[in-house]
Formats: sequence, structure tokens, C-alpha cells
Amino acid sequence: MTSLYLTHPEVVIDPHLDVTKWGLSFTGRTRIEAAVDRGIFDDIEMIISSDEQKAIDAATLIGDHLSLQFQTDPRCGENDRSATGFLPKDEFEAVATQFFAHPTQSIRGWKRAIDAQ
Repeated sequence: MTSLYLTHPEVVIDPHLDVTKWGLSFTGRTRIEAAVDRGIFDDIEMIISSDEQKAIDAATLIGDHLSLQFQTDPRCGENDRSATGFLPKDEFEAVATQFFAHPTQSIRGWKRAIDAQ
């Protein structure tokens, strides 16, 4: 079986919500729909999504197109950055750069990148 691992496109950033509750933005939905229209997912037989809203949104769009139900698995989630809470875009980008540049270290309390793999 061929596997395809998809990361979500743009989300609606809401500093008042837990990051796991952020859904896809209009642009994010449009990008998933464009990929669906191009047939990128046409050979997919199973969809497994993290339990984060943005991933569920993407899985729903793809699953609806293919008439497939999807499963959620919390182990598919992003790196846990709940220790930092919301970070403005520029600060988030700087911290994310540190996170990936130093995979064996915890950056600001995030789980290590090596553990997220």
C-alpha cells in the first residue's frame, strides 16, 4: 500500500483557542480542494488524521470527495507546543526554526523534534 503523509495548509489563527482547535482557513480549504480536483488523492484507500481540527477539516474534504470515512489517531498530531501557548507569527517562526535546528533539545518546553518524528 502506498502512503501519503499530508500536512495541513493555512489555518485560522485564534490566540484565544487551543492550537489543536484551529481549523482550516478559506485559503487552506481552497488548497485542499485544488489538490482534490487535480486527482492527487484518487488512489487513496484509507485516511487517518490527527484529532486536531485542521487535520479533521482536511480529512473531511478528501474523504467526502472519495466517499471514504476517516479515522483519527492522536499520535498523528503535531509537535506539542502547548507549553508556550500562542506565539505571534514572527516569534513562532523563530522558535520553530530553533525546534527543527536542534532536534534533540526541548525548545521553550516543547517536546523535542526527535520525539515528534
